[in-house]
Amino acid sequence: MFRVVAMKELREVSIILILVGAYWVLSTGVLENVLPTTLSGRVYRNQEVMIPFVTDGFQSNLAFFCGILAIGLGLRQTLGESIHGTYLFLFHRPATRRWIIGAKLSIGIGVLSVCGVTLLMIHGIWAATPGTHASPFFWSMTIPCWMTVLQMTFLYLAAFLTGIRPGRWYGTRLFPLLAAAPLVVVVGELLPLESLWWIVIALAGDIWLLVTIFYVARTREYP
Repeated sequence: MFRVVAMKELREVSIILILVGAYWVLSTGVLENVLPTTLSGRVYRNQEVMIPFVTDGFQSNLAFFCGILAIGLGLRQTLGESIHGTYLFLFHRPATRRWIIGAKLSIGIGVLSVCGVTLLMIHGIWAATPGTHASPFFWSMTIPCWMTVLQMTFLYLAAFLTGIRPGRWYGTRLFPLLAAAPLVVVVGELLPLESLWWIVIALAGDIWLLVTIFYVARTREYP
């Protein structure tokens, strides 16, 4: 059963993944600046100022990419079911609502995490490869990017909750997503990334959203 749901979700979110991935490639110039440099061993462009993960703008690009992907995935997985009227079909399968919603969340978080971690590791391996740039590199320099990927799970869950909860779009339905976006920025700016409190707050926010999502899925009447 999980395999069927997983294939359905992956098929439906593939267009979001392709569009956001294409934007990443075109906007960051990764094909021009990173891949040819890595393959040929040439020195990183503007090596005197472009320090990987510090001054090359990778973290901001990663945050924007994962943020757009998180919102797109969360809304696609929920609003897509409402638009096509498939909630009743799904919830009448030989599985509970909690199981169906859990499967959808697992796929969404999995796709988001794999994409973010893959981009991070590709850039990290390139930065750790000798001859690609003239600046020092330590894997500890990637900590802010790991935290960024963790932040985006909160944004994804907020988008998922926005799509699954009842209410009017010009009323309170958008509140989870509108509240999550600035909260991600504020928490990231106020707390040091090395602080364990940062991780505790991020995980607590994820757990709270998960509990709320399962509660709404259990109590909502779907047309």
